[in-house]
Amino acid sequence: MIGPTTTYLGSDSAVHLSEELEDASYVLPRAMCASAIVNYGLGFVMTITLMFNLGDLDDDLTSATGQPWAAVIQKITRSKAATIVLIVVMIVMIFAFARDKGLPFHRFLSKVRPNGVPANSVYVTFSVTCLLALIIIGSTTAFNIILSVSATGLFTSYLIVIGTMLAKRLRRESFPASRFNLGILGWIVNLIAICFLLVAFLFLFFPPAPNPGPAAMNWVVLIYGIAIFFAATYYFVRGRREYEGPVMHVRKDV
Repeated sequence: MIGPTTTYLGSDSAVHLSEELEDASYVLPRAMCASAIVNYGLGFVMTITLMFNLGDLDDDLTSATGQPWAAVIQKITRSKAATIVLIVVMIVMIFAFARDKGLPFHRFLSKVRPNGVPANSVYVTFSVTCLLALIIIGSTTAFNIILSVSATGLFTSYLIVIGTMLAKRLRRESFPASRFNLGILGWIVNLIAICFLLVAFLFLFFPPAPNPGPAAMNWVVLIYGIAIFFAATYYFVRGRREYEGPVMHVRKDV
């Protein structure tokens, strides 16, 4: 499930970067729809290209990276530009969330130098990226677990938000005025999203094969539970008193 579900990772990144936009309430939802159409279209073209240029599959499966998809992309593109772009996006997202006091050590992470660069967020992102890259050297299984935990965490956030939207629709509660209203299609989109997310979310906890041993076991459920425990603890102990959503900053600016 890791391969198919990773195509949805980061689909909400534009929301976290919306403060960089002008007229975000109009531009942002249309940009998200356009990004899906463009990326899935280009993804289809990329898939066809990969199929024709795959080469020796055994070499990719036994690549030193431990990740066949990484070996294929490296062999075909010979480019590190995509990795650099992802790191830059992650830096901005960490800074924005820390600025909203949603992360531990938010004062450190949200600090901006006089030149306008959130250097601390840059250093943290770089350090975490290096540590994650080192994990695959020791254990491919551990690296796959990290990928699965990332997907389950993101899907959890999607389920909470979309589930809340669907619950408000069922209770016939009103929504704030919107410049991108799907009308009755909103119900359909929410229901399809919930059904897909539930299936994908559950299967991410399954082991890769029946009757796995400790080495082949999918330990995502344990790591996910630990992460949820610490996140909930931080929220109830400190986060709920300090966290300010982006809306608060917009209202203050206005």
